[in-house]
Amino acid sequence: MQQPIRLIVEGHDGAGKTTICKVLSNKINVPIYKCSKEKTALHFLNKAENIKLSILKWEIPGQLDLIEQCNASVIYDRFFPSEYAYARTLDRQTDDELVFEYDAWWNRLGGKIVFLYKQDCFIEDDELIPSTLFDDIKNEYVNYSMLTACDTLFLDTTDQDLDKQLEKIIRFLNQES
Repeated sequence: MQQPIRLIVEGHDGAGKTTICKVLSNKINVPIYKCSKEKTALHFLNKAENIKLSILKWEIPGQLDLIEQCNASVIYDRFFPSEYAYARTLDRQTDDELVFEYDAWWNRLGGKIVFLYKQDCFIEDDELIPSTLFDDIKNEYVNYSMLTACDTLFLDTTDQDLDKQLEKIIRFLNQES
């Protein structure tokens, strides 16, 4: 039996996560998960209740448990490493202990992480996050990559050469941990 594929695709807004996830999903026949509450959560950053922190505490462990029990393959279009990078960049409350507890769990599941980024001159503003913060977000992903237990790949998507990017990701997925 083939090992399940478990991949998190991370990166600043506009780096190509959703496009790469969709094409990769079709190519290797692995479903994508993208949190439908992501944009809603960012709109409520100034509210008393931190929705992102609630997602971190209550939804992520259930998802990891489901993946483990069902021996499922999945591609995440953002997951808990985003909480680490964005909480630091936006200076909001988070729980690093939980993030790295999930990171260890993801590693035990054989999960890998791809960090996408684009060079400054090709970045456009996002509807919620100004492009002036993208370097800070990228730097926080670099910091995360030094702390994670998981295998990681940094991938420059500036040239928008989707075939080349997919080839690198597939080679990365096929490497033994």
